[in-house]
Formats: sequence, C-alpha cells, structure tokens
Amino acid sequence: MIDYYHNIVIALVSGFIPTLVWLWFWQREDRKKPEPFYLIVIAFLGGMVATIISFFLEKITAVSFISPASPDFVIYASPIIEEVIKFSLALYLVLRRDDNDEPIDATIYLITVGLGFAALENTFYIFDNIRTAGMTTALAMGDLRFLGAAVLHTLSCATIGVFWGLAFYKNWILKTLAIIFGLALAILLHSAYNYFIISTNNQVVIVTLGLIWFGAIVLMLILEKVKLVRPGNRLKDF
Repeated sequence: MIDYYHNIVIALVSGFIPTLVWLWFWQREDRKKPEPFYLIVIAFLGGMVATIISFFLEKITAVSFISPASPDFVIYASPIIEEVIKFSLALYLVLRRDDNDEPIDATIYLITVGLGFAALENTFYIFDNIRTAGMTTALAMGDLRFLGAAVLHTLSCATIGVFWGLAFYKNWILKTLAIIFGLALAILLHSAYNYFIISTNNQVVIVTLGLIWFGAIVLMLILEKVKLVRPGNRLKDF
C-alpha cells in the first residue's frame, strides 16, 4: 500500500511540475496585462477535466476501431476527440468571459487548458508505466512526453488561439471561420504528430520531437504579431 501511494506521488510530481514550468513560461507572454489568476486556475483545471472526458469518449469510440491502441484510432479519432473537447471546455469556462478582451488572451487561455490536459495525461501515463515497466522506464518515458506531448498540446491549443487573435476585431462570421480553421489545423497537427511518433524508427521520432520544438519557437514569434493586432489592421500590416 505504501508503494502504491509512493507511486502516485512520483507520478503527480513528474506529470505536473514540468507542465507548471511551461505554464509559468507562457504566462510571461501576457505579463503586460496578465489574466486573472482564478481564470488561469479554472482553465488549467478545465484541461484536466478534458483529459478525463476524452479518456471515456475514446474508450467508447475505440469499439469501432477494435483497440484504442490501433494506429487508425491514434491517428484519426483520438486527435479529433481531444482537440474538440479541449476547445469546448475552454470556450465554456473562460473564452466567453469579458476578460478575454485582447487578441492574445484566447491563446493564453487555450495554452493553459492544453497544459492542464497534458499534466493529468502525463500523470496517468507515468503511473501506469511505473506499475508495468518499473520506475526507471516510467520516468524516462515521462521525460519523453514532457519533450513531446506537453509541447504538442501547447501548440495545438495555441493554433486555435492564434487564429482567434488574428480575427479578434473582425465580424463574427470571419472570426467564426478563423476559429474553425484553427481547430481543423490543430487536429491536423495532432494527427501528424501521432502518425510519426508511433513510428518504430527512432530517427523519425527524434525528428518529430525536433519539429515540435521548432513549432514552439515559431509560436513565440507569431504571438508577437498577435500582440500587435488592432482594429482595422490588415494582414499585410504584419
């Protein structure tokens, strides 16, 4: 019993601490007018709830794919479920509020939801691997997920937020189309990541992780552009 609780603590620390460091990093992008702390907490907890909802929906959907571990499920069904659930909870919990009043705000809230999702998902993953593969293997896989999955969920959620921000001052039709396009692109990014990460070729996996981190750098550059969005801006102004 002691070992059981010890494993839970290890999984929680390994799953949450790195993710909270990421959260602190991305909050600095909005340090001139930071979002209310309680809304950041709500968004993070919403991401954790999205993990649980996605888990059960994936279990139900997986019946059609025979196994939730099947490549088709991992590549096609799982990304759709996870991205739609993350965005839906973000929209319900924080994005409809008056505090979402700057072009960059949607990206910050969505990144927070994505990191909440990644934190709980990584915790479950590490705990399961501790039981089945041992502590050393579990922590090594946890590091790999920190380098890959946490960044992926950040990028996929941020993709929607960026399009929301770029269309922030547009009419509701253009803004809706931009958000839908951002969601579709997030699903495509997630699917592509899953397709390459399940490869048995280690070089492909390493290249995929490298591209994800490159995407994080590009995201930081794009966010600087989103901060400059003002009423009446045109795309060529950027």
